[in-house]
Amino acid sequence: MEVQLQELINKIKADGVKAGESEKSRIIADAQKKAEEIIKTAEHRAKELEESAKKEAALSEARNREALQLASRDLLLNLSTKITDLFNHILVKEVATSLTKEKVSQLASTAISNLGKDGKYEISLSPADVDAFGEALKSELSTLAKGGITIKPSKNVDAGFRITSVEDAISYDFTNTIIAENLASYVNPKLAEDIKKSVGLS
Repeated sequence: MEVQLQELINKIKADGVKAGESEKSRIIADAQKKAEEIIKTAEHRAKELEESAKKEAALSEARNREALQLASRDLLLNLSTKITDLFNHILVKEVATSLTKEKVSQLASTAISNLGKDGKYEISLSPADVDAFGEALKSELSTLAKGGITIKPSKNVDAGFRITSVEDAISYDFTNTIIAENLASYVNPKLAEDIKKSVGLS
């Protein structure tokens, strides 16, 4: 009887140990599986984050490059405008310097010859030029215009002159500003193109 009881106890122990070992193996296997899944998920997430970071860095670099290109373009366009403005200013001054009494007389004579020697004309000069050679110019041109010549000062004339046909009230502008503007209309596009070429924009 005692032998049978001991055998039963031993069997229970053995079954318990076996069941415990089996449960232990199952728990370990489940834990390993879950650990592998967690690691796999973490690795996948890390890869996604890495790819996202790379894409964002590439986009940021592209945006920065575009912003730099726009800033460079705006700077060069602004520089081109300033150079053109400076050129125009110099051109106006140079044309004014070239419009001497002799040149004004020559241009006015040509204008009267083309407009008609029978007309009456009013010539506007800068106040300084009226004082300097207004009377002499009137004397020279009076032989050309049979209708007469009137010389008057104008604050709107810096250099050169403006001639008006009194009969039909048509004016022709030969001031330094207008002459410079006409010259600049031919020169400035070439100047702007040369500036663009020099900085690699054309």
